[in-house]
Amino acid sequence: MMMRKMSDMKMKYWNAPVYTFHHGFDQVASIFYDRYPNSYAVHVISEDVIERRITENYVYTKKLIVKKGSSFIQKMPGWLWRAVPARFGDALKMETVPTLEESIYDRQNKTLTTYTRNVSCTNLFFMDERCRYFPAKDPTKTESIRELKLGVMGFNGAFTYTVEKVLAMAFKKSVHKTYMGFEEKLGQRFGLPPHHTLSEK
Repeated sequence: MMMRKMSDMKMKYWNAPVYTFHHGFDQVASIFYDRYPNSYAVHVISEDVIERRITENYVYTKKLIVKKGSSFIQKMPGWLWRAVPARFGDALKMETVPTLEESIYDRQNKTLTTYTRNVSCTNLFFMDERCRYFPAKDPTKTESIRELKLGVMGFNGAFTYTVEKVLAMAFKKSVHKTYMGFEEKLGQRFGLPPHHTLSEK
């Protein structure tokens, strides 16, 4: 399982800052499989497991996650909308957006790695996300690193840059909400650490 290879286009990469959960790895990993619903993910309509393989050391899961129409579309300024080629208009106005998520839980090495990618509007853009969860040096905590590979097609010149910027901004906001959703579920199941509060939605 790999992030997609797009050698024929210019790609952008973005790495989120390391995030630290004040819960142990086993707790965080258990919440990953039960993180929806939460009040930070009201845009998630459904999640369905379409494949799962379990071996002595690994749990591989593939999910189809359906969300409400892509939030980044709402952030596009009017002048940019007018620049969108007509053949992409209907795709961008989709009411639901399917996303494919694959995850590998490694029992022996205590890591959880996820790969998420869009499976709609692929003739306009692609967003491949890779995230790793692993124990921090302090065993009562867990760290997570997240990276994005982004490519845009169908636009020319400055329009490509603008669309990339809008997509990246939407992704950064979604990262924050993803972690807050985790924290909410961790708090509900295991309790919040001392002096720890959730950010506003």
